[in-house]
Amino acid sequence: MSATLISYWRNPERTELPNGAHIAALGPDFERTYSRVVRTVNGGASWGTVRRLNTVSSSGGQPRLAAGAGRVHACWVQGDALHYNGSTDNGLSWSTTTNVVQTATAGAISQPAICCEDDRVFFAYVVSGTAVSVSRYAPLGSLAQHNPIEGTAAISAEPVLRCAGNYVFVAWRDGDPATGAARVQQA
Repeated sequence: MSATLISYWRNPERTELPNGAHIAALGPDFERTYSRVVRTVNGGASWGTVRRLNTVSSSGGQPRLAAGAGRVHACWVQGDALHYNGSTDNGLSWSTTTNVVQTATAGAISQPAICCEDDRVFFAYVVSGTAVSVSRYAPLGSLAQHNPIEGTAAISAEPVLRCAGNYVFVAWRDGDPATGAARVQQA
């Protein structure tokens, strides 16, 4: 698999690991209806085996990546819910268990963002097109905790998420052209 093939796939999400390896997360394209991850250690001259993230019985999209402390974290939307999987060895292998971070009971999940710090993983996403929420796994393996950040009749979109110490910073587009922002303390 070449770097040209990776660039052909639509909207690859990429992250560089401290050891110099790169991970790419790829969403659906014209031939595939699933999200996948793939790893390279030589700048894209060659790529490892592509690993499917979502289940065979459902399409998946909007994959996002975060990396830190030897771990790689991936989230994606599947069946209008937000799903998560992780690697503890810089993307060489991935967990056989997929976790549902947020179900679609409050509305369809879209536009996920992800960041990580130490043993905590944070997710921001839009619910039903009008509300922004943040969820976290802290520590990994625990139940996800959810914090609604904003919900209005206006369209909310494009959340951006950053971690710093005990704080999570979230910014998003709220209506047009106004913006919203929040700082959430996570103990």
